[in-house]
Amino acid sequence: MKNLRLFFTCAACKIIHYVLRLLGRGGTALPGSVALRLYPGIIEELSKGLVCIVVSGTNGKTTTSSMIRNMLPEQERSCISNRSGANMTNGIAASFILETDFFGRRKKEKKYAVVECDEAFLFDISRALRPEIILVANIFRDQLDRYGEVSHIRDLLRKGIKAAPEATVCLNGDCPLTATLGEEIPNKVLYFGVSTDLASGREKSSDVPRCLRCGGMYEYRKRTFSHLGDWYCPACGARRPLPDVSVTAAFPDKEGTDISFLCGDIEFDARVSVPGTYNIYNAVSALSVLYALGADPSKTAERLGECRPPFGRMEEFELNGNAIKLMLAKNPEGMDRILEYLSMEKDPAMFVFALNDNYNDGTDISWIWDADFEGFASESNKDNRYFTFGTRKRDMLLRLKYAGLDTEKIKLLDGENDLTVALSESETKVYIAANYTSMLNIWDILNTTKGRGDRTKEKWN
Repeated sequence: MKNLRLFFTCAACKIIHYVLRLLGRGGTALPGSVALRLYPGIIEELSKGLVCIVVSGTNGKTTTSSMIRNMLPEQERSCISNRSGANMTNGIAASFILETDFFGRRKKEKKYAVVECDEAFLFDISRALRPEIILVANIFRDQLDRYGEVSHIRDLLRKGIKAAPEATVCLNGDCPLTATLGEEIPNKVLYFGVSTDLASGREKSSDVPRCLRCGGMYEYRKRTFSHLGDWYCPACGARRPLPDVSVTAAFPDKEGTDISFLCGDIEFDARVSVPGTYNIYNAVSALSVLYALGADPSKTAERLGECRPPFGRMEEFELNGNAIKLMLAKNPEGMDRILEYLSMEKDPAMFVFALNDNYNDGTDISWIWDADFEGFASESNKDNRYFTFGTRKRDMLLRLKYAGLDTEKIKLLDGENDLTVALSESETKVYIAANYTSMLNIWDILNTTKGRGDRTKEKWN
């Protein structure tokens, strides 16, 4: 009876996935939802025999998961993963099923599962997978209409970790919200962090200014961004834990970052091929997972130079000979890091800021007023051009206006055709910063316009 139920569940998921693909739509959420209704224990069943790694936290989950996969033995061929970033329970279920035949047998020999998991679903996924390792990348304010304040996100993560007490937990020691989880969980804990100063001089107020233990004000010996850094509380003595895996030096440029790492007592250098200062954190967090697995850190870190941006995250396109870079920005901290990166461009360029307010984005878009557009505007080339796109394009235009940009240089793009024409006619590099559903929409437009063939599989698998 169990085998028959498994057969019908896998068959239903695969058929729905196939039909959705024919229609050009995403193929994970609906198939996974149907599968979980037919067989609630499908994730637990299909993950048996795998070394499971779960990646959670607010920012960087998709890129970090990609880096981990690339550093595993035999790299991505050795693991099952929800590569598209479909990180709720239904998307994760579908990812496992699509790696099997109709009888739930894996099509190819796999050793690992690298699972990106939304914070709100970590409890269910931890119980189902019984992971070997749980990585918590960071906690930032995100989708207030869905999550509320950062304390609620932290509570969700703590509950999820406690559901897998045997897992080794890799925590961002530079983030007080995640680092202090180590005092409240029964798990073995490994800390990672950045032990060099990455501060851009454009820091805004912290998401967690007060000590979680005593309520005193945190102070910093070194600061990276937001509330991340070498923090301590002078009132009660709480402080950043000494990291087991750390960045001791970092030299970012527009194409990536040269990094010096320290893992235990092993020092080595590596190149991260994905640009942006936040990818320094993604790299050291991914390396901490491989270190926890017992891999040689210096050898695995060499593969960081081979990592390419996952879909929609610093992904590069080319149109009419012009380079286009598509970047996901879904909350104030993510946007700040992208604006910091964009400020490195000194030549005239075209910038598109895309903003939707769909459910998957969070319907509250007031977060754009907390991002440092003022710093970006003050450093912008006078010959730059600016465009806004999406359901809340007028809100974004207003934000750019109050940041100090000349409104005569900002144009509203009223639909996909307007965007396509603007991209096709650009004579400069193009940078697109988009929140989640607008990024999906623009990815489809770029894919179609460029004529790169059917890359839907890359998007949804």
